[in-house]
Amino acid sequence: MKITSEDVKAVQARMDVTYEEAERYLVKANGDIELAIYLIEEKKASNLSKFMTELNRIAKELMTYYVKIDRKKEVLLNLPLIMIVLFLVFLEVETKIWVLVIGIGAILISESQVTIYKRSKDSDGIINQPEVIEKEEAVSSHNNEQRAARRGNTTTPPNNKPLDSVDENKDDDYYEVTIEK
Repeated sequence: MKITSEDVKAVQARMDVTYEEAERYLVKANGDIELAIYLIEEKKASNLSKFMTELNRIAKELMTYYVKIDRKKEVLLNLPLIMIVLFLVFLEVETKIWVLVIGIGAILISESQVTIYKRSKDSDGIINQPEVIEKEEAVSSHNNEQRAARRGNTTTPPNNKPLDSVDENKDDDYYEVTIEK
């Protein structure tokens, strides 16, 4: 079947595609305008589906990263990083600048520590404390046990775990950003 420029323009007008794309889909459909439109719709739906799937995967991954601001071992803020990013995205440019300047200034003045960490996979709540604190406590108790052993006191490790287990469970997904005065 012969494809005319009127057919290509009809497909182009109905589907908002370039002339070349409309012509290519008409060739695939052997000149059938309705089939060409159906093929274009399928392609757009497929692309949208792929985009939404990828967007969902990225959002889930970003929800595992948290920002913790603490001062003298007291947690001031512990939020998912994506919430802070979305908050900043929806603000006007001038407001973003002021929020960032005031926020960074407050962190510097109060001598707070900012930590960005990846939440462990097994925790499912937003309010859960990060795994990092547990590891710091384990390292601290491990150091105390080593000091006691040097003095001649022998103690049993908590949960009967070997003392070297702390070193084996290093968290490769832990990132720390510290802003100090």
